[in-house]
Amino acid sequence: MGANAVVTALASGLLLVPGPGAASPAGTYENGSPAVSTSGSWSTVHSGYDSGGSYIRLDSAGAAEITFTGSSVKWVSRTNNYAGIADVYLDGTKVQSVDLYSAATAYRTVAFDSGSLPDGQHTLRIAHTGQKNSASTGSNIFLDSVIVEDDPTDAVGPGTYENGAAAIVSSGPWSTVTSGQDSGGSAGRLDSVGAATLTFTGTGVTWLTRMNDYAGIAEVFLDGARVKTVDLYSEAPKHRTVAFDSGALAAGTHTLRIERTGLKGTQSTGKNIFLDAIVVEDATPAEAPVDAPAESVAPADTAARTLGTSAVTTTAVTTAGTQDSTSGALGWTGKWTQHTSSRDMGGSYRVSGDASAAVRLSFTGTGVKYVTRTDHYSGIARVLIDGRHVRDVDLYTATRKDQQTVFSASGLSAGTHTMVIERTGAKNPSSTGRDISLDALVVTDSTPPPAPAAPSISANRKGLALSWATSTAHDVKSYKLYRALGSGSYSLVQAFTPSQRSILDVGLNANASYSYRLTAIDSSGNESARSAPATAKTVPAPTVSTGRYAKCPAATMSVSTRSQLATALTKAAPGSVIKLAAGNYGGGFNIAKRGTKEKPIWICGPRTAVLDGGNVHAGHGVQITNSSHVVLTGMTIKNSKKGVMVVNSTAITVSDLSVTSIGEEAIHLRTHTTDSFVMGNVISRTGLRIAQYGEGVYIGSDPSNWCNFSGCQPDRSNRNSVLYNTISKTTAEAIEAKPGSQGGLIKGNTVEGSLINSSFSTSWISVSGNDYIVERNTGVNSPRDGIKSVKVTTVAGWGVNNVFVGNSATSVRADSYGVRITSKYTNALVGCDNTLSGSGMAPTNQGCQK
Repeated sequence: MGANAVVTALASGLLLVPGPGAASPAGTYENGSPAVSTSGSWSTVHSGYDSGGSYIRLDSAGAAEITFTGSSVKWVSRTNNYAGIADVYLDGTKVQSVDLYSAATAYRTVAFDSGSLPDGQHTLRIAHTGQKNSASTGSNIFLDSVIVEDDPTDAVGPGTYENGAAAIVSSGPWSTVTSGQDSGGSAGRLDSVGAATLTFTGTGVTWLTRMNDYAGIAEVFLDGARVKTVDLYSEAPKHRTVAFDSGALAAGTHTLRIERTGLKGTQSTGKNIFLDAIVVEDATPAEAPVDAPAESVAPADTAARTLGTSAVTTTAVTTAGTQDSTSGALGWTGKWTQHTSSRDMGGSYRVSGDASAAVRLSFTGTGVKYVTRTDHYSGIARVLIDGRHVRDVDLYTATRKDQQTVFSASGLSAGTHTMVIERTGAKNPSSTGRDISLDALVVTDSTPPPAPAAPSISANRKGLALSWATSTAHDVKSYKLYRALGSGSYSLVQAFTPSQRSILDVGLNANASYSYRLTAIDSSGNESARSAPATAKTVPAPTVSTGRYAKCPAATMSVSTRSQLATALTKAAPGSVIKLAAGNYGGGFNIAKRGTKEKPIWICGPRTAVLDGGNVHAGHGVQITNSSHVVLTGMTIKNSKKGVMVVNSTAITVSDLSVTSIGEEAIHLRTHTTDSFVMGNVISRTGLRIAQYGEGVYIGSDPSNWCNFSGCQPDRSNRNSVLYNTISKTTAEAIEAKPGSQGGLIKGNTVEGSLINSSFSTSWISVSGNDYIVERNTGVNSPRDGIKSVKVTTVAGWGVNNVFVGNSATSVRADSYGVRITSKYTNALVGCDNTLSGSGMAPTNQGCQK
């Protein structure tokens, strides 16, 4: 080994990563690998969404390069709305320009695939161009990893390949866990970047694994294409579990790759993945051996069978599903012994050494699997389907293996079939016996269920509510809902269990037409045709106050001194427009007046009109009490205990203010204040007197103050909107909506949270009211989570039915989330369009809705 070689220990051996100038063999090379050389100012961004837990980013001239020996190479990258265009070179020749722009962020995307390359050494180079798609906001390029592949020259045939088998090519630090509950007596475990790959010749493949409460998420690739994402979490440990079954494959050579993602479900405590064994199957019919004619099975019309001294008659025809060794659908001949064991399907299996031993199953389906034990004393079984000999199956293995799929057939014609398994009396030369056994027969069906009825739809302020009737098919295991915008194409929204027959689809465009179609999936995985489309239109966008400084009408009262302003406020009437000249007016102003929708009361002033209270320990800038249709806009409010207080009022607009240097909260709507707007304000430096009370915008009241502010009843400050504010340097949440409030909208706000005190505030936005829509907000730097939905424990029924869509978080705490739902019983809806960049665990801690 040369002095420049880097050695990475693997469970299956050593992967030699050559030093600079040497060619790297087949494998996955993460960003930062010594095999990948870079030029330019690449920066590393850590994220659990990327292969290896990070990606690198380049926003100026530079490139990344790898020299390798292999038959193909793939560049894996992020794509997003600020990505640019990269040029790709192979062996010094430019072969492609790759546009990394996408409207929504996508992870672990194959940005470039070389296809088949000639044998020998090659060099891949990815170069920053500085160019971008017209829709992109930047020209960054990204590198997650590079995958070098080699021709599958060592394909193995049908059989069971235990973890650690030479045929399984491993990368990453796999370790072996010994246990009699696993196939072959052990399982492989991977707790860091890596994968396991098997190239085989067959018509089907199955991945057996462990599942437990500290398992993570793996991705499965077949022949280079990602086919499934598998969550290995289980509350209780499970062994020899089928994590992936390919179903029927075309006869020939295939490659299965199982890759650790570094992701996990919200309930799991870890991100490990496991490999127990890989089972390769071949359902290609075989010719009957000349010394074992197919006629040795009893005629198909013989129904009476004996089990010991008992006759068993089978006339039933079963459908798709598992028939274990105790099933009445199975017909037996000869003497069979039943054994109880938790290692077998249904808790038992049967074995026979009787010369006439056979078992028969009649079924309606298009496929069937023979599952049994294999061991050192088993012989050879013969399989017949519809009276035709299709395979002799050797049940010998040097060590016992449970729940082995030793034979499978697929692609049978729709209709009724009969499978017979009989003892041949022959054996493998290494076996000490000739017994055959049966654990279960599994019937599969490729006939899809009928298309379900179209869903019903109704619109509300959050989105479109859909529901659907139960399918008429008897074995439906799930539903899939597809959505199209206008005349566009359909995409999958979500899959549902049979008991889940409704959804509130959120994050949709306002006043837009959407169509939906539903499918049903049966127990064999067959998906029905789509239902007839159901179409509905979302509600128009909510009406937003027009009370902005730029629209302030001509003055009816112009003021330039403190006393003039105070007088004008007492004289205000519907249609009054009070305009402030530049100057310092002091603080502590009050208004209790009612305008009308047609004639609101305006209080307008430029930023140079300053309401300076001179003391953050007392007083307020402006308090609006028992009022309606009042617009407060434009001016600066500073140096008071509280900035703007709105009390027991309706249809108030607080807009375009600068509110800064405040002792407690900047803007507070409380005591049943409703239908009001806080919009376009710039808020900073709150909590200078008491940090715990330093919110930027505060809706409602804490339940401990309900007796002070709302007659010991919930403070129903409802239907208020907090829109497009810029909030920074607050010591508590930038925006907080308290229990008792409901039906609000928090949208388009920009938050910087570096001064939030984590002793009592843990997010930029906290919602413990009901039925809020929180959308399109952007935040950076949080002591913990970005946005938090809180189901309070002090008063029942609050913190529920909130919607979080399209929010963008950057740099939350490493163990935290962009959107955290604190209780699974809140009925919160979190859109998959919420994003997280920089530090943090994931965009959300619960399942998201597309």
